[in-house]
Amino acid sequence: MLPKCAPLLCTIPRLSAVRLSSVVPEALSPLEVVGTFERMGGKPFQVEHVPEETLRAQFGGATDPMQKSFAGLMLAYAQGDAIDMTAVTSRFGLSLMNVTEYARKVLARQEVICSATTRANGISRTTANSL
Repeated sequence: MLPKCAPLLCTIPRLSAVRLSSVVPEALSPLEVVGTFERMGGKPFQVEHVPEETLRAQFGGATDPMQKSFAGLMLAYAQGDAIDMTAVTSRFGLSLMNVTEYARKVLARQEVICSATTRANGISRTTANSL
C-alpha cells in the first residue's frame, strides 16, 4: 500500500514541498543503511530493535491520527516495504542519491560541525576525539 500512496502524497499541497533529498534509489534494509554509515564513519551505531508485535500494538492502540500514522509508517518500514520512487522523481524532476553518496555528504558535514565546535570551545581536535 505504501508504494502506491507515496506519489499521491506528493500531490497534496502542504506535502509537495517536503524535502525528498534523503530518499535513495536502492531498496535497502535499515541495517544495510546503518552498515554503510558505520563503514564510512568508522564508528559503530547503537541499534535498538523493536519487535513487530510491539509496533502492531502501538498501531492498534493509537488514540489520534498522528500516532496511528507514525505507528503505521514504522510498521511498514519494519516489514521492508520498498517504495518505488519512479513516479515521484519523474513528476518533480528529482534525482536520487545513493546511500554511499548521502553518507559521504552527511559525514563530511558532521566533520565540519565537530571541527568548528571544538575550535570554538578551545579544544584541540585530538583532545575532543579522546573525550
